[in-house]
Amino acid sequence: MVRTKASAPRVAVLTNRIGVFSGNTGGGSAMREKLVAALQREGYDLRLFAAGFHASADVGITDYSPMLLPTWRTLRAIWDVLREADLLIVSGSFTPCMPFGVAAARLLGVRTLVIFTTDSDKVVSAYYTGLQRVMWWWMYSWCDRTVAALATRVYTRSDEFLQKLQRMHGIRCEGVMSQSDQYSAFTALHSDSQEVVAQARNRLSGGQPHLPLLLYCGRWAPEKRIDLLARNKPPGTVLAIVGNGDSAGGADAVEALHDPANGIVCLRDFVKHDQLRIYYKAADVHVSASDFETLGNSCHESLLCGTPVVLEAAGGYLSQVNEGQQGFLVRWAHASEAHDAVNKALKLKNRVKPRERVTSEGTEIVRQMLRAPPPTLLPQTASESYLLLACGFRMPLLVACLGLYVSRESFWPQALQAGQAKIS
Repeated sequence: MVRTKASAPRVAVLTNRIGVFSGNTGGGSAMREKLVAALQREGYDLRLFAAGFHASADVGITDYSPMLLPTWRTLRAIWDVLREADLLIVSGSFTPCMPFGVAAARLLGVRTLVIFTTDSDKVVSAYYTGLQRVMWWWMYSWCDRTVAALATRVYTRSDEFLQKLQRMHGIRCEGVMSQSDQYSAFTALHSDSQEVVAQARNRLSGGQPHLPLLLYCGRWAPEKRIDLLARNKPPGTVLAIVGNGDSAGGADAVEALHDPANGIVCLRDFVKHDQLRIYYKAADVHVSASDFETLGNSCHESLLCGTPVVLEAAGGYLSQVNEGQQGFLVRWAHASEAHDAVNKALKLKNRVKPRERVTSEGTEIVRQMLRAPPPTLLPQTASESYLLLACGFRMPLLVACLGLYVSRESFWPQALQAGQAKIS
């Protein structure tokens, strides 16, 4: 196909999931959805290769998330998409398709932006044990290191995760990326009536709006450690747990915590941002015991609504909270520490705002990259040459290791069928 100078730049996005998939989403997936929407508004020609966005994107369902399967037609389709692309954006959790895509982009002279949104070490620790843990850690680590080494530019979503990537995997990121319009529904421009907020508080509190109201909102999954919140919430408070997730991923166990008489209210629903904003305003404190976050979108959202936070002292939360200004960072496993922090945070309602961070806007990064010269077709260093060769030689090994995990009877057709069913 002949390209003209007037043609809009073509941007390919390679990831497992963009936005909502099978009734739930994660922070990285939500960020990608907003980045895609922003790029489309600016007139770029977007080619999305993810679950539900491309006919040849074969998808399987793993313990953690949907995953692009490295079938022949999927890899061939990725190559065809890249042949007409000006820029490739790669983001999300492990799949053999990602190192293949970045290596193919390098060979075709296509610029590549890698955005790390998933803490692969935490995923492996939360979901796998024994030999499976070793196998998945190797696959995740090798995938991350390969795409970073061959990419044109590499970003992540918090200073803490940037440092961890370099410390644990030797990956150097250029900086921290943000997508401001991801939070547009939570800004002060939105005014909600006191009546609407009061109705939301009554619902969240299980009919006890006079009690201090704590709010958790997000995916219902083991790595979020929601059970810690329920076990260690201060007496005399109500904990509202809002979100959704797969039954296989532990969402049913979270729903079983529902006990309004004892101050635990579970609302299993995928809540849109306009409603979630009202929930933040209705609550007194936003809480989370997750030690899994590369950033933690809910922290920023809550602070934009004037609601302080009490969060696990880990991950991306560290860059968003100054003690006593936005809220408090605690070890939720220590009940007395959590109780003390919540009692202090109750006094900060409507007196907080997000902490300032040094970040680069995603759309601006894309503009800069498209103005820069394309990368050379051939590797520039011995390590890049090795990685390009490794992509070819290790791809079958990656698929074989994946096969060890998915060797249960008829997994591949069942995984593919389940993936396509959840897409439709």
